[in-house]
Amino acid sequence: MATTPAPFLSEAKLKETTAQLQDTLTELISLSLIGKQAHWNLRGPQFLEIHELLDVIVESTRNFYDDVAERAVALGTSVSGQASAVNQSGIKEIPIGFMKDLEAAKEVVNRMGQVITNIRQRMEESGKTDPVTQDLYIEILRTMEKQFWLLRSHTL
Repeated sequence: MATTPAPFLSEAKLKETTAQLQDTLTELISLSLIGKQAHWNLRGPQFLEIHELLDVIVESTRNFYDDVAERAVALGTSVSGQASAVNQSGIKEIPIGFMKDLEAAKEVVNRMGQVITNIRQRMEESGKTDPVTQDLYIEILRTMEKQFWLLRSHTL
């Protein structure tokens, strides 16, 4: 990653913050792709409600990953949202093919939970390095945790 460091963070804080942002970016891109995969392929009596909820989750996730990428760039570091970077996100793909509505919801809930846990950890760490990035994580978590709750309610 190329850098043109922002003058308001030390080199160490910049490096740690932008590495966290890069990891968050690839996880959010992966989650949005997983959400769309589930959205297209679910079947069952709760199809419409889950289908529409997945659209909302995917749209907000896409907005979040744009915010995350722009934060990293504002700090002076380029980011990668290319397939090779996303493939290394650690977020496991869901099965290909049609899925029962509740099965698809469980698959997405599991991935969302993983991403939320990772962002929560980064939120804590970023409080020591860059409170502005921490604020971004708080904003993302506020929405993602509500969406997690709404989707998870179908799986209980």
